[in-house]
Amino acid sequence: MTQIYPLPSDLHIGHRGHEVARLTEAIPLAAGELSLLVGLNGAGKTTLMKTICGIIPPLAGKIPDARTFYLPEDLEFPGELTPRQIAAATLCLDAEARAWSERIAEQLGVMRNKPYAHLSKGNRQKVRVWLSESIARQRGCVLLCLDEPMTGLDCQARDALMGLWESDRTVRRIISLHPSELPSHTDRIIVVSGQKINAIPGDTKWENIRPLLQ
Repeated sequence: MTQIYPLPSDLHIGHRGHEVARLTEAIPLAAGELSLLVGLNGAGKTTLMKTICGIIPPLAGKIPDARTFYLPEDLEFPGELTPRQIAAATLCLDAEARAWSERIAEQLGVMRNKPYAHLSKGNRQKVRVWLSESIARQRGCVLLCLDEPMTGLDCQARDALMGLWESDRTVRRIISLHPSELPSHTDRIIVVSGQKINAIPGDTKWENIRPLLQ
């Protein structure tokens, strides 16, 4: 794994020539780091993650050429398939990675034998997160961006997911969350506010983050 995945200081993000936000200084993402992404609705969090993962082009600046994976909020699967069938169609894991994936599914409480269309909102979210983590591991991604992955999860799944993020350092993660859901260990917090993107220390408290959001 490349040791540093740099977000360049000249990075400008937006849509169709309209700038949404820009970095104020370079952000070096080291191997295995966990970064929390915060900002008000519409500030540009999703645009930043999509740009980093190559889904939309930057308005200025160059994103490193590397394997990345982005989990959107609205990812869906064919309703008649079970999560186990979806996994069989999307994953090609060796024995070690398969055992890891099965263990994560158990910890999250993924219902793998029920048709996807019959799952509750929270249980669908468990499937999305489980498959995203497994795909990132399968592909050897250097960066995994998760857009509001905690939405709809029960407390047990939230605890399991935070435990995974804190223990598994095989991939860099940028996670869009509400600061009140801050994991106990976060390497940095990326703030998108006032058309600017900057990084602050990962142990910054919510009461100190809130004034930064405009």
